[in-house]
Order: sequence, then C-alpha cells, then structure tokens
Amino acid sequence: MRIPILGFGQVDIAIELKDRGSFVQTAAVRHLMGSLTRAEGLRFAVVVARFNEIVTKLLLEGALETFKRYSVKEEDIDVVWVPGSFEIGVVAERLGKSKKYQAICVLELCYDFKYKT
Repeated sequence: MRIPILGFGQVDIAIELKDRGSFVQTAAVRHLMGSLTRAEGLRFAVVVARFNEIVTKLLLEGALETFKRYSVKEEDIDVVWVPGSFEIGVVAERLGKSKKYQAICVLELCYDFKYKT
C-alpha cells in the first residue's frame, strides 16, 4: 500500500494480518544511506553488552569493520564493555556528557519474552 508522507512523497507501507480478518498498519521501512567523507579527528565510543557475548562480539566486529571502511582510526574508537542492557543507557549518557565523542554506538542483544501467568 502506498500513502503520502510529508517530505517523503508516496511511501510504501507494510500491512500485516493480526488475528483473523483484521489488519494492522505497520510503520514504513525506509533505508536511507549517506556517505561520510571525512572521519579525521572524529571520536567514537562503542558500548557493548557482555551478556550474550557470543552475539555482541560479532556485532562489535561488524561495527569496527564499518569504522575501518570509513577510514576511522583505531585510536579514535573507545570500546566500553558493560554487564548487560540495563547498564548501556547509563554508560552511554556519561560518555555523551563527557563531550569527547561525536557519536556513541550501543550494541546489545535483547529478547522480548511474553510470560504467561
């Protein structure tokens, strides 16, 4: 289904079946890609959860490879490991308040459990 969205023109949206016979409209998925032309002198922090380290290590490897692809120097990247998802926000906020970084990337794996009582 296509709908008009201010500033974007006509946008495809996804419709999914929820329960029998009723539909729920989900948000449009848009992939926007830009380019970073100069990374010299920019500092980055990456906050990584140790919980599910098997997965978060791979996420970190991908992030570091992407930084490398955009010519970010290793010495301009600080990686901070935290116990889990709860600590990520606190640490990212402190890093942001330090004003040392132009961007902070957070990597974690969260599960959405639905418990029945």
